[in-house]
Amino acid sequence: MECEAVSSAIKVLIVGRPLVVEEAIQRALATETGVRVMGIGRDMAETERLLVDARPDVILVCGGADGDTGLQLVEQIVARNPDARVVVLAPDADDESLHDLVTAGAFGLVNLQLDGFAELVSALHRAAAGEFLLSADTLRRIIRHQRMQSVRQRQRADVIQRLTERELEVLSLIGSGLDNRMIAEKLFVSVTTVRSHIQHLLSKLDLHSRVEVAVLANQYDLAVGMVQALAAHALGSRQLEHVPQVLTSGWLRSPT
Repeated sequence: MECEAVSSAIKVLIVGRPLVVEEAIQRALATETGVRVMGIGRDMAETERLLVDARPDVILVCGGADGDTGLQLVEQIVARNPDARVVVLAPDADDESLHDLVTAGAFGLVNLQLDGFAELVSALHRAAAGEFLLSADTLRRIIRHQRMQSVRQRQRADVIQRLTERELEVLSLIGSGLDNRMIAEKLFVSVTTVRSHIQHLLSKLDLHSRVEVAVLANQYDLAVGMVQALAAHALGSRQLEHVPQVLTSGWLRSPT
């Protein structure tokens, strides 16, 4: 009977740091007859080895490991094992984090403080059975985040179409990875002028950092194609060869 219980138990791999959390969960799960903890992955290399050796049914991500965040761990695990069933302990996660974890491939999210240990055990069993599990509140928050992001993207797309030609040039160049000095050289302006354009972009696009500007530029494919289309629209019936050289030159590369 004991052998049958062991063989029918779901195999769980715990991943993350700090170890005091993982080891406490490991001891708690050891009291559950339907669960076998196969080990703790303290970094991605150890996690990969345990995935091969232990072949767990479920991977429980408790936090960052070896410098990675929980989100990065989920992304790496799912990238290497597309069929992995990952459950994440996500205490006090904001709407964006919940959305990103699910998008990365998490089967379920558990807040141990709110849901309790029994819900964690249930989540592990349900994930092992192939059930995608999200509470109604978590699903509502993820949908709300997606809706808000869609509204922001539409608003920013409208704003981009109203940017000046020079602002489009600066936005494109930031998206291509150029710093202020390089942008100034390309546009034959001063670095102070470039900084001024960037401040205008931040204000108009409701962004807070240069990194966000670069991300947005790549999201809208401003490094190629879209800038040309916007410029062509602004120029009306004139030919694309009249678009400033900086928008069509070969050093602009599409983001990969």
